This record gives sequence, C-alpha cells and structure tokens, in this order.
Amino acid sequence: MISVRILLSMADFNSLGDVGLIDIATHSEIREFKSGSMLDGGKYTAKIIYLLSGTLEASDPNKKLKTIQSDTPRAQHPVFRLRLPGYKATCKDACKILIIEGKVYDKYVGDVWDGGSSTILTSIQDEIPKNINDKLISEIEQKFLQDKITLPSLPEMALHIQNVITEEELSISKLSGIIQSDPAITTRIINVANSSIFGGNQNITSIKKAIAKIGLDAVHAVVISVVLRDLFQPESALIKKTMARYYENSIRIGVIAYVLAKGMTGYNRDHAFLAGLLHDIGVIPLLVVADIHPELSHQAGNLDAIIEQLKGKAGSMLLRNWDFDEDLCNVAEHAYDWQWQSPENSFDYVGLVQVALMHSSLVGGEKIKGPPLCDIPAFKNLGLDKVNPIDDLQKLKKVTARVTEMIKVLCN
Repeated sequence: MISVRILLSMADFNSLGDVGLIDIATHSEIREFKSGSMLDGGKYTAKIIYLLSGTLEASDPNKKLKTIQSDTPRAQHPVFRLRLPGYKATCKDACKILIIEGKVYDKYVGDVWDGGSSTILTSIQDEIPKNINDKLISEIEQKFLQDKITLPSLPEMALHIQNVITEEELSISKLSGIIQSDPAITTRIINVANSSIFGGNQNITSIKKAIAKIGLDAVHAVVISVVLRDLFQPESALIKKTMARYYENSIRIGVIAYVLAKGMTGYNRDHAFLAGLLHDIGVIPLLVVADIHPELSHQAGNLDAIIEQLKGKAGSMLLRNWDFDEDLCNVAEHAYDWQWQSPENSFDYVGLVQVALMHSSLVGGEKIKGPPLCDIPAFKNLGLDKVNPIDDLQKLKKVTARVTEMIKVLCN
C-alpha cells in the first residue's frame, strides 16, 4: 500500500472520494528502476503505471518517441496511453514508478487516458439513459401515491414470526417451535449462527441454540432475507437478473452495517444488519410493476431510471404496510438522501446505512454515486471523522470474506 498523499498530488486522483483513494492506494506499489531500464507496455496490460520521479523516453507501436519528465503535466497521467503491446519506455535516469492494479483503477478513474483532452472518461454505464420515458415514471409514481398498486404481502410465516418477536415475554422455546415448522428458515438461521460473522467456532445444530446465540433481531433479519428471495418470481430475464443483484447487494450492505455498528456505542448490530438488508426494499414492488411493462422489463436503462427515482418512496410504503419500525421505514426512504439529518438526537440507522453504502465497493459491491464520504453528515455524526480513515477502511476490507460467506449462506 502507498500513501494516499501521493495520489492526492496527482490530477487523475485528487477529485476522488476517500473510499476510491484508499482502495487504489491499497492496490498500488512504488518501484525504483535504474537508468537504462526498459518498461514494456505488453507486460503491464493488467497494470497502470505513472512516473513519480526521473525521466522516461516513451515510444508507441509506430516508434514515435516522447520524453516524459516528472513534475510536468504529462507525468500526471499514465505513462502508456493504451495498455497494449508495442508501447515501451526507457529510463533516462533513475526513476520511481507508481504501479496500480488495472481493475481497481478502472473502477474509479477509467480504463484509458485519451491523451489529455479529458482526464477521466465517463463509462457508458454511468451515463443517464437518453430514452427514459418521463411519462411512464410519472404514471407509476402517481399509482403508488394514490395506492393503486397492490404491494406484495409479507408471507404468513414471516408475519407470524415478526409478531411473536415483538412480544415482551417471549421464550426461545416458543419461537423455535414456530420457526422449525419452516425447514428453509430453520436451516438459514442455523447456518448464520455457525457463520464467521457470529463467531463460527461452534457446531450448532439446534434451532434453540442458534436463536440464543444470534438474538431476536438477527433472527428477524434472516427470516426477512429468506422470504424476500421468494416473495416475487419474475418472468422477464432482465427482471430476474435485477432481482438477484438487488438481493446480493442488500445482504452486502447488511453485513457492512453490522460490522460498523459493532464498533459504535449505542447501536444494535443485529438491527443494523436488518436496516442494511431492507434499505433497497422498494426495488421489489417496482420490479413487480416492471415485469408486466415490456418497455421496462426489456430495457435496462428505463428500468434503472425507474428504480433510482422511485425506490425510496416505494420502500417506505411497503415497510409501513408491513408494520415495520419507523426507523427502518426511514432507512428505506432516505438511504440515498446524502444530506440526511436525523430529526432527533437518536441513533440514526439511515446514516449508518449511508456509510455502509459508500464503503460497499471495497467489499465487492458496485461503486455508489454520491458525494465524498467526508461530505456526508452521517460521517461526522457517527464520529468517523475522528477515526484514521486508512486504518478504519483497511479493517472494513477484511469483511469481504464475511460478505461472501453470508451471501452464500442466505442465497443457497
């Protein structure tokens, strides 16, 4: 890992947020080359290299030579314009070279430097679709607001368990007796109790012991995760793919929120897992609608636009319809309201989920479109501005294996 300060001094990186900077820094190294050393672009097709000090004489496949000196505008960009064989550079004196993993670089900066006309190329996937049907978005929004769309019902078993969990004098025996009538839910709870996120050092085979170990909030989260997967069986291939992506990402955010909450006073880590799991719940009713609209079920651009614009409202409506706590309804509605401020001085799970979202790309998730982490009010409200960001995010990156394990446990 290199110092983030090195990246901040370079034009291609100084506008990135904390997450991107630290992810790139983690996947970078600095090497020293003696005068006369030759760098072959064909050997660096999976890497991006920058000149930090010294002078290089670079050539393209047409043998055109160009001198690159450190501390010049040209050195602010990759040595090789394209990652292809035929590009070479010779050290005219001792050089220090920054080497970055190509996949991580592409995730935050771009996969090619165009010679200087633009530092960062916007990928096609990041562009707003030009064929969005605004009328359709407005029509669906009005149907939701006017309660003209039938929201999915929480399955009877999940509803029963949810009601029982809220009882003041609940016994584990009573709850286990209800849960074990559903083999799928029973298996998932036992598997979660044996997972590394809950210690993973015991071979638990009893549903009673599993409930005792992970607690009621975690049981609730597992039950909801299981029923969400089977709540809606779409027909369209695009909708199925979107549903699978949503389900895995929800688990990912739940695990990150759980890990963050473990290190914060006053937060219930299992409730945090549930909050992360439900933050995008509004995607489900929107997919139900989209599955019967060809202009949505077969056009990814239109579908993504609908989801991005309406999932907050749809999610809060669905959770209120299911009688979930108000703080979880707020998470579903405001998870992407980056300037969200808690209306009262309480433990704010919206902010916690927002920080989890901004960290998700570090553990296999997609990059979230939003402001730099330090500009989100939740970052300061949670006291994360007082934590060394490099140490904190390095610890968070270690949860990648836990995320993968939890996705496997809950998806299988």
